[in-house]
Amino acid sequence: MSRRDTSKTSRGTAIRWGSGGDALVRLTDGREAWAHGVVPGDVATFRVQTTSNRVFASMEKLETPSDDRVPAACVHVDRCGGCPWMVVDPKVTEAAKREAVRRLAGGSDVAWFPSPNATGYRRRARLAFETRRGVVSLGYHAHRSHRIVDVDSCVILDDVLAASLGAVREALQFAVGSGEARLARGANGAPTLFVVAETAQPSTLYDALRALVEDGRFAGTSVLVGTAGTSAAVFGDAEERTPSGDVEPLLGTRDGFSQANDAIALAMASTVREWAEPSGARVLELYAGHGHLTMGLAATAARLTAVEVAKDAVRALRINLARRGLAATVIEGDAAAAPIDPVDVVVLDPPRTGAESAIPRFLLARPARIVMASCDPRTAGRDVKTLLAAGYQVSRVAAFDMFPGTPHVESVVRLDRR
Repeated sequence: MSRRDTSKTSRGTAIRWGSGGDALVRLTDGREAWAHGVVPGDVATFRVQTTSNRVFASMEKLETPSDDRVPAACVHVDRCGGCPWMVVDPKVTEAAKREAVRRLAGGSDVAWFPSPNATGYRRRARLAFETRRGVVSLGYHAHRSHRIVDVDSCVILDDVLAASLGAVREALQFAVGSGEARLARGANGAPTLFVVAETAQPSTLYDALRALVEDGRFAGTSVLVGTAGTSAAVFGDAEERTPSGDVEPLLGTRDGFSQANDAIALAMASTVREWAEPSGARVLELYAGHGHLTMGLAATAARLTAVEVAKDAVRALRINLARRGLAATVIEGDAAAAPIDPVDVVVLDPPRTGAESAIPRFLLARPARIVMASCDPRTAGRDVKTLLAAGYQVSRVAAFDMFPGTPHVESVVRLDRR
C-alpha cells in the first residue's frame, strides 16, 4: 500500500489510545491521525502520512509531554518498534490492558496478574538480521517498517539471552543476506540459537554455529534455509526448554510456540488448571502445543484428549507426559477436526487468529465449562460472543501482563453452560 507524504508538519494533541498501542492524535487542521510511541496528553509536532484509508502521524518534536509519560528503561525505544509503552506510566498501561480484557468478556470484573519484572523477563526473542560483506545489522524492526534497528543490548531479555547477543553477532558475520535469529533458553538453562535464512549460507556460518556449541556458550544451534525449509543443520541440543512448575522443565521445539515470560506463563497455567477443575473430569484440550497447560490437566483428569497440529510439538508433548508418568490421548491434527466424544471441560489456547474454526466442532461435545486462553483481545472477544450465543455465560476473567512496556495482554476466560 503506497503512502503519500504531505511534506509538511502539523501540531497536534494525542487524545486517546487505539488498538495496537497507537494513540489517536487530533491535529490543528481538524484531522485525526494515528501515531506510534505517543502518549495521550502529549502535545507535539508531527509529520503526517496518508494511506488509502488511514492517516498516520510520526512525532518530530515533543513540545509538552503528557503527565502519564515516564522515562524509558531502553535507549532504543524511540527507534525500535518493540516496546512503545515503555514510556507510559505502568498504572496507565495496567488500566488500558484491564479494560481491553474487560471489554472482550462483556464487562466482567477482571483479575490482574502483573509481571514481577518490567525488564529482564524475556526468555525467547526473534531478532532480524542482515549481513553484507561481513557487517551485521542485528535487532528489531522499526514500527511499520522492515528497517532493522541495530541494537547491541536489549533490556527486556533475561540475563542469559542478553549476554549471548555478542556471540550471535559474531557468528552472523559469516552469514549472507537477511533472516531471523531466534533465541531461547535450552538445556540446563543455556541459550539456543535458530537461524532462519532467506538464501543459501556459506559453510563458514555453519562452522561458527557449531563452534558456539563446542565451546559451551550455547546448548544448541540450528539453521534453516528458505521458508519451505530447503535445508537444515542442527548442532548440539537445539530444543527449547520451558518451566513447568515442577522439578523438570518441559521439552519444547526449535521453532514452536512458547510463552516469553516465565512468571506469567506459570501463573496462566495455574489459573487454567484451577478454573478448568479437571479432577475426575473428561477434558478436551485444543492447541496443546508441547504441553504448557497439559501437564496440570493430565495430573488429575479422568480422561484427557490433547489435540495439536504441529508434528514437532506433538513429539515433545508425548515425551513430556511420559517423563512425568502422565496419561493422555494425544492427537496430531487440526483443532477444527477434534473428536466429539462427550466431555465435561474444553480447554483451548489458540493462536492470535483465535478459535473461530474450532468452536462449532467442540460445541458438539456439549462441555459444561470452557476455559480459553488468548493473546489477542479482539479475536478472543469475537470467540466469546460466539460462545455466549451458543448458551454459555462468562463466569471468570483474568488479564496477564506477559509483555510489560507493550500494548499486548494475555487473558483467560471461563464460560459455563447456562
